[in-house]
Amino acid sequence: MADELPPYMKPLFVAGGSQKIYDCVADEQVTEENPWVLIPKEKIVEDFRMRAAVCDFHPVKKQVMAYPGEEILLIYDPDYKYGENFYVCLTEEGKAAYFESIKPAEEEAAEGHFLNSISNLSSMYSPIIGVVDIS
Repeated sequence: MADELPPYMKPLFVAGGSQKIYDCVADEQVTEENPWVLIPKEKIVEDFRMRAAVCDFHPVKKQVMAYPGEEILLIYDPDYKYGENFYVCLTEEGKAAYFESIKPAEEEAAEGHFLNSISNLSSMYSPIIGVVDIS
């Protein structure tokens, strides 16, 4: 990502207790390698009802309430590059753009995994093939 977040994304601090509520515990459920999670909007709205201003999504409450989709994208920022430990995407278009931006990296990782698997198989069976004597 660029050095600045797009306008449809906002840095957000999500405390440990809230991470458990939203199933996004840092370095367990979200990691540098798999940094994103989709949170049901209704789960956040319920947290607004239960914890009000204590809810970690309170700074973006208006945007969450106006969000037209059913799931909100939350992205882990372990290095606090944007000032907090997460950032939230507040539009459907932004969510689509984020997934489109990571698609090449995911495809490359899958291709690398496939090639490693072939390499591992070939190294496992090459000694067997090399020993065969057909004379």
